[in-house]
Amino acid sequence: MSIPAPCRRTVVVATLCLLALEIANAPLEAQISERRTWREITPAFGPAPEARRNGVAVYDPVARRVVIFGGIGAGGHLNGTWAFDLGTSNWTRLETRGTPPPPRLGHDAIYDAQGRRMIVWAGQHESRFFNDVWALDLDNLTWRELLPATRPQARYGSASIFDPVERRLVTFAGFTDLSRRFQDTQAFDLDTDTWEDLTPAGEKPEIRCLLTAAFDPAERRMIIFGGQRSGPLGDIWAFDLGSRSWTPLAAGGAPPGRFFAASFVDAQRRFHVFGGQTAGGDVSETWVFDLADERWSRLDVPGPPPRSGMFAAYADDEHRFVVFGGTSAGRLLSDVWELVRVPQ
Repeated sequence: MSIPAPCRRTVVVATLCLLALEIANAPLEAQISERRTWREITPAFGPAPEARRNGVAVYDPVARRVVIFGGIGAGGHLNGTWAFDLGTSNWTRLETRGTPPPPRLGHDAIYDAQGRRMIVWAGQHESRFFNDVWALDLDNLTWRELLPATRPQARYGSASIFDPVERRLVTFAGFTDLSRRFQDTQAFDLDTDTWEDLTPAGEKPEIRCLLTAAFDPAERRMIIFGGQRSGPLGDIWAFDLGSRSWTPLAAGGAPPGRFFAASFVDAQRRFHVFGGQTAGGDVSETWVFDLADERWSRLDVPGPPPRSGMFAAYADDEHRFVVFGGTSAGRLLSDVWELVRVPQ
């Protein structure tokens, strides 16, 4: 028996509604898996940086490239600068001018859009720890040391983000040669080249180093995750840049604690964490924390080989998270991967 046309329309509408309801109620992990995927983009030939770990990377949107600096390779600490072109997937060694920062690992870097500079701070070279700040002009490729009158204690293994409202580098925690870890929150003003201690008197994350951090532009917050203090940590916190206060975020279903991971926040206000070293070793997992719902889910798609200490930068205008190198079970890596959106 045939179904009358009005009834057929009702059945179709009802089916579509049920399908939409099923998608809305599907596990977040399944929904995210349809929107992002990993792919390798290591160049097949041409110049490339040596395998390395624990350096820094920033995204230069003007030139559509990821700029990396420093780290440690098989021959020791490095202070060369390379650029990965996102259009051609090729590497270029940047011939910089001026005196570059001393070789180092475990430092931080941010991109200053207004000045079009890469800002580098802190790090370690063998037994020496740094609290210096350097700027690389990405137009003329000239290094210049910035010389504040006062500065925080030297350290490595901190995590930093850029606050675009007040144009400052904001950094948290780290480790010093005094055999202790930090719990302070500091800010470096890019207009005045001065440091300010933002550490609140109230609640804050416990002391740590080797954490990861990303900027949440919707709420103007610094999001931190994990790190190390006598073992891997797995907590997540938000630092409100306006009120200068820390808030712990919900921890339900959190991934195993880890350090030397990489992270970014996308336009949908999802904080992504990739890789890192857990109590069981290096991992290749990608976890997603929804900043609106405050819940974790694992991104269930094949990804790069396990690693920690990788270079990473997020191209927010192209929705591309680029990862280079790192270490896997003690082996240095030099491959390039990206996490990208899947066309719907």
